[in-house]
This record gives sequence, C-alpha cells and structure tokens, in this order.
Amino acid sequence: MKTLSLKTAGPFLLLTFIYFIVGFLTTVNGQCQGPLKVAFLSDATTMRNSLTTLVSFAFFLGYLLNSSRTGRMLNQIGYKRTLMRSLIVMVGGLLFYTASAFCAEYVPCEGVAIHGDFVPFGYFVFLVGSFLMGTAAAMLQVVINPYIAAYPLPGTSAVQRMNFTCAVNSFGTTIAPLSATVLLARRGSALHLCAQHYAAVLGVGVVHLLEHQFGGAAAHLAERRLNGGELRVDDG
Repeated sequence: MKTLSLKTAGPFLLLTFIYFIVGFLTTVNGQCQGPLKVAFLSDATTMRNSLTTLVSFAFFLGYLLNSSRTGRMLNQIGYKRTLMRSLIVMVGGLLFYTASAFCAEYVPCEGVAIHGDFVPFGYFVFLVGSFLMGTAAAMLQVVINPYIAAYPLPGTSAVQRMNFTCAVNSFGTTIAPLSATVLLARRGSALHLCAQHYAAVLGVGVVHLLEHQFGGAAAHLAERRLNGGELRVDDG
C-alpha cells in the first residue's frame, strides 16, 4: 500500500499552489481598476469609465482566445511542457504590470489623446499585462484540472483532489481583495500597487525550483496516464 509522503504529494501541492495564484491574481486584476483611474486616467473625462473596464475585458479576452489553443498545445507537446509555458506567460504578464508601474512613476506625461482625453502609455502596457495574465490563467486551468484528476495521490480520489484544489483557488480569490486593500492603504502609487506581483513572481520561481525537486515517479505516472488516455474518475 502506498503511503503519503512529501515526495509523492509535492507535485500535487505545487499545482494546488499555482491554482491559488491563479485565483488570487484574477481578483487582484479587477481590484486594479480603481488605482488605474488615479494612476493613468486622472486627466480623462469622457472615456474614463470605458477605458477602466477595458482592464477586465483584456483579462478575460485571454480566456476567449487561448483556451482552445491550449487544448491543442496539450496534444502536441504534453502537459508538463504546456504547464511550463503557462508559467512563462504568467511571468511575462507580471513584468508588463511592473513596466506599467514604472511608466506611471517616471514617464507620466508620455501618451496619446483619445477623443480629447489624454491616456498615458503606461495604461496600454498594463492592458497587455492584463491580457497575458488572462491567457496564463486560462492555460493553467486547462492544464491543471486534468492533471490533478490523474495524479496518483495515495488515499484520495480524483473528485477529492479536484475539490481540494478548487477550494484553495477560491481561498485565493477571497483573500485577494483584502490584500490589495491593505497594500493600497499603505502606499497608493502604481509602483507600490505592483508589489504583490513581485511576490507572485517569486512564488512562480519557487514553483520552478520545487518542481525539479519533487518531480518524481508520481508526477511522471500522471503524465503517462494523461497522454495515454488512462484517466479514471474513481482512481485512488
């Protein structure tokens, strides 16, 4: 009988942690709309609300355009490589967030006029980051859901693993507004608003390191079961 250990549970916990990050950043992206009005759209009048809602539009546009593409990618290169590419896209989105913060701090006067409203370039940089973050979230969800279901964690079933992972994801969406509020209460500038994204980048880096440490037989077995079509809902 297989026993639960850090080596067998490690990859499962890492995937759960990534799912937590997805839920956290999905909510934080929406929380950024208020600060964006101050940081980038303080001079806008007629287009202010429309430009603000484009942040959420860009984020969920990533879901619309890239979910099906991720499914095709899974069939071409496998789950593990797709997971790594998803994390790279997430880091790219976080870097665009950071770049937009620096634009707001150091080049706030550079931008374009839209219907008479001045819009800084940093706003458009943030939109690109928001789209990349939505793309990364969609890719990760497409990869993680079946991977969690197929992962051979001793003493658990696929339904139990999925319920636990989704609960952790919901916990991330729950605490994200509080975390963003605390951060904004301390420092309201766009540069300090992106501090939580630095933390997320570090989290992704930890995931990469631990993935190499814990990527043992259980993770390889899950990969083989997924690629071989051996997934069973009642495993465990």
